[in-house]
Amino acid sequence: MEKKCIAALSAWAEMGDPAEIEDAVIAFVPGDEPQRSAVLSALAKVPAVPPACPGCATTPTARLAQMLNVEVSDQAEDGEKIAAVVSSATLRAVRNESSHRATVSMSMAGQQRRVTIDDTLDLVKVVLVGDSGVGKTCFMLRFVKDEFVTSTRATIGMDFLTRQLGVDVLHSSESSVVQQLTVQCWDTAGQEQFHSLTATYYRKAGGVMVLYDATDRKSFESVERWLSDVDEHASEGVTKMIVSSKTEGPTLAVPPGEGEALAKKHGCLFAATSSKDNNNVVAAFRALCSKVLESQERMESIKEEAIVSLTAGKPRGAKTTGGNCC
Repeated sequence: MEKKCIAALSAWAEMGDPAEIEDAVIAFVPGDEPQRSAVLSALAKVPAVPPACPGCATTPTARLAQMLNVEVSDQAEDGEKIAAVVSSATLRAVRNESSHRATVSMSMAGQQRRVTIDDTLDLVKVVLVGDSGVGKTCFMLRFVKDEFVTSTRATIGMDFLTRQLGVDVLHSSESSVVQQLTVQCWDTAGQEQFHSLTATYYRKAGGVMVLYDATDRKSFESVERWLSDVDEHASEGVTKMIVSSKTEGPTLAVPPGEGEALAKKHGCLFAATSSKDNNNVVAAFRALCSKVLESQERMESIKEEAIVSLTAGKPRGAKTTGGNCC
């Protein structure tokens, strides 16, 4: 495995096209556990090599991060850089795939009717965080595959799955339409040793779900720590939702009202769910994604208004340089 990883990293570092690197990374790194974690770990342990030029990164993983314009600290461990590279590559791959499907759909429908907003597939990245054992993996599998797994192993690093989702959106024109999205759901490790790595997965996230186990008070008490982590590492304006999981039990350590009060305190959405009973899981994602789209539209409107304001404030034909006449 080590020899294969060394050869792969060296080959990727010699590629000049980021898109080609993305394809190679996606093809090389397995999508399923535990193979995915084993390969990522092996890639991170590849020894350093002399820099190719002054100022160049000293390891293949660092050079890859530079070539793909991955936003990761120079002080980050190589494992974090590899994870960031894979994150960037897979995120772009899903976006490209969604764009391709939308183009095909519009081409087929072009001669029959006008293209509507239903024909486009926007990508929304949703990150699941919370203590280990709160049910993040089961929550993701219920949403994406509509299945419940009674026993899952602890997530190592991260995993993600995608599915399409129709969201009812009220646009600025006050017309309600069903917008088709590609939701990319990221399941992150809750163990403390992966905490620093989890921060890299907040990049470009439109929404973050903080899960706690309704039968475990300790996991609920960790929610505020996770919210602080989101505020520190996620993009400004990210939509947050507190999710109460495992609510199917007869006795709950944390009543839904208490979780809802905490969400209100921090300006978050709230959902009480059960992956086992398939209760409110899809509805939670739909509510979050709807708010993400509203936030994105609001941000775009603010930008457009700012541009119009700047343009309107400049007299037509006004000179850009000063100076007194005569």
